[in-house]
Amino acid sequence: MSKTFKIMCVNAGSSSLKFKLYERDEGAKNETTLSGKATHLKALTNGIVERIGHEDGIFTLKKPGGFKHTEVLPVHNHDEAAKLVLEGLKKFGVIEDIKEIAGVGNRVVQGGKYFSDSALFDDYAYSKIKELIPLDPLHAQAHLTCFDAFKKALPEAGEVAVFTSSSSNVSSVLEKVGDRFTVGTSPFLRVNEDAMYGATVSGSCLVMFESED
Repeated sequence: MSKTFKIMCVNAGSSSLKFKLYERDEGAKNETTLSGKATHLKALTNGIVERIGHEDGIFTLKKPGGFKHTEVLPVHNHDEAAKLVLEGLKKFGVIEDIKEIAGVGNRVVQGGKYFSDSALFDDYAYSKIKELIPLDPLHAQAHLTCFDAFKKALPEAGEVAVFTSSSSNVSSVLEKVGDRFTVGTSPFLRVNEDAMYGATVSGSCLVMFESED
């Protein structure tokens, strides 16, 4: 029998929670590229909880084949939204047990100066995202609340944070290339790491010249 495991992807907005559940088969272990591994993924469901914080929240869950369930109900916070999603997965026959979910990928808007790539959503990541709440007050707290809710329901599942904005990209590039390259004076990325709702980036390009021996 083929072994599979399921991965939940969540995107917590200021008043919404989008989700998609994938199943990956064991054939992915033999692939050496991300595109190859992706061919072994199958979407089991997707949906959204909208109008979080209102009495007329909207929960929508879809499955392949045209199935769609939508209901209007009170959803007071992101914690309730996360629980609604997990209960819906069982209620509508997507999974039999939430323990089938082996991993959760969390989209996180602001990585600040700490993250330039995806990272394990561990205590360190949690503390830094919490520190960045003033830079992204609409989303950061929602990310943490959803993380807490899924972690409570799925304590054995691995959690990953996938950052979409960072003020550390330029310094990360320079660290990787070392002294082989020097930075030119052409238009350069200007990053304001204190900008709210995401790092502000302007300019046209990052230009480097290979250093002479």
